[in-house]
Amino acid sequence: MKKILKYVCILCFASLLYLSTIPNAFADVISFSGSGYMSKNGEKVIIAGKSITLSYDYSNYKYIRKISGTINGETVFSESPLSKTIGSITFEIDENQSGNLSIRVEYTNKNLTRLGATYNITVIPPQKISDTEVIIEGNISYTGKSLTPPVTVKHDGKELEKGHDYTLTFANNINAGTARVTVTGINEYSGSKQVSFNISKAKMSSVSIAAIKNQTYTGKAIKPTLSVKLGTVKLTNGIDYTVKYTSNTKIGKATITLTGKENLTGSKKVTFKIIPKGTTISKLTAATKKITAKWRKQAVQTTGYQIQFSTTKTFKTYKTLTISKVSILSKTLNNLSANKTYYIRIRTYKTVSGTKYYSNWSAYKSVKVK
Repeated sequence: MKKILKYVCILCFASLLYLSTIPNAFADVISFSGSGYMSKNGEKVIIAGKSITLSYDYSNYKYIRKISGTINGETVFSESPLSKTIGSITFEIDENQSGNLSIRVEYTNKNLTRLGATYNITVIPPQKISDTEVIIEGNISYTGKSLTPPVTVKHDGKELEKGHDYTLTFANNINAGTARVTVTGINEYSGSKQVSFNISKAKMSSVSIAAIKNQTYTGKAIKPTLSVKLGTVKLTNGIDYTVKYTSNTKIGKATITLTGKENLTGSKKVTFKIIPKGTTISKLTAATKKITAKWRKQAVQTTGYQIQFSTTKTFKTYKTLTISKVSILSKTLNNLSANKTYYIRIRTYKTVSGTKYYSNWSAYKSVKVK
């Protein structure tokens, strides 16, 4: 009998010794990640309704057989038996739940189940983004581009942080009219909230119109091509605006009126010049300190001519003579410097209501004075 008791005592001591060597199952073997795992007032918590990943590494504890999590008596997840010693479990707690999530690890020893450890982590309900105040700042006008105005989101007077508490998604935010922004909660916040804002039409006074080159008289209505932009966005005639031309046939100042449509409002005027047709030098004759220039007649919509002469091809310094009759087709330039080469060009002009409109200069011709 004494031998039997002695043997039982030895077995009991051995079992106690084995149990005392079982390690803490949560010592550097479990970690959390996911949108619902965060710090709150210095404490690590889980946000209900958010995705959580529990990662585990039991490579040193091969007798681990089950991991389970419960909250308020309800099982959130359970894996038993584990098919691997390293892995992860992804779960989500109903957003109406709160309290402590109890995670338990079980292990076996010669078919006897032993409770290894229990880990408790606080679960809090998410804040609802629908309870926030969304402020869209500034007056927003059409630009031809996607508009993402500054948005401020506040909860109980506290300004939330974009990218940490919420994200923004814009829709219908190019054309004038009603646009939308959707605020979607992340991390501690859940749900979404949609807010509308108005994009007003841009004013035609704010568009830019590239300068229009002088147009040569043709006897017909002249309609030059326009380059119209709103900022850097090119606008299209017939889609963004309409065009009306006035006084665009005769020599003088023509007017174009652009009227906004669709995304633009109001109108803007721009002018351009219609100039007479030019002429050319037909012949230069040099003599002692003088040159006689002849040119081709241009009588259509022309009042007279201007001759310009210089000793440089660039006409850096020059003299100009005006011939006020279209019937005069030659002119002698006197008192010139001997043995100098002169460059001569000509243009026409038409006087309209006291204003002279000049053609483009002809190509120059040159001759050396005797």
